[in-house]
Amino acid sequence: MSFVGFNNYAKLLTGTDHVHFLGNQAQPSALTWIVFGLVAASQVYLFFRYLRNGQTSPAGMVGRVIVAVGLSTLAYLAVTTLATGGRPGTLMVTLIYVFVDIAFQYVLGLGLAMLCIQHLPGQRFFRVVFLLPMMITPVGVAYMFRMLADTSIGPFFPIWNALGLANTSWVTSAATAPRLRASGTKRCPSAVVPATAI
Repeated sequence: MSFVGFNNYAKLLTGTDHVHFLGNQAQPSALTWIVFGLVAASQVYLFFRYLRNGQTSPAGMVGRVIVAVGLSTLAYLAVTTLATGGRPGTLMVTLIYVFVDIAFQYVLGLGLAMLCIQHLPGQRFFRVVFLLPMMITPVGVAYMFRMLADTSIGPFFPIWNALGLANTSWVTSAATAPRLRASGTKRCPSAVVPATAI
């Protein structure tokens, strides 16, 4: 076994996986330079506005330079890989999915929240339908945990069997949970106590 250090990152940025990570860049067109120029100009404007503010610090200047260079680089990468003849890599595809998805979720969530407070016919029914998915998720998680913690056929059966807790109905019976918690904490406090809290 040998320590590779930052070789994997170098492989992604400049090596054989360069095309997969950063994408295939097309020849810059006039539109590409205009979009990139607008992003770079906005970063320069924001930096000089920060300098004119009079409340500057070395850390603030370094941070703004790093952000400006990073955003300008991402803008150039976006306009060259999304142009005709280019192909976006995993970095750009991930960023597009993240920003588009977050924007869509905010608009959808805010719209549904505003719709819930409007005085419309059937408002109570819509609130129930709107909140139903929020109630289904905890039920699904609880059922999944019940299946995982089943002491007779669950995936942790060998552990329960080794601890002498096989075929114990603590998952389904509220009467056995306190006794099991009291006797089991001496042997396996970190495993039994959180599990018996259900």
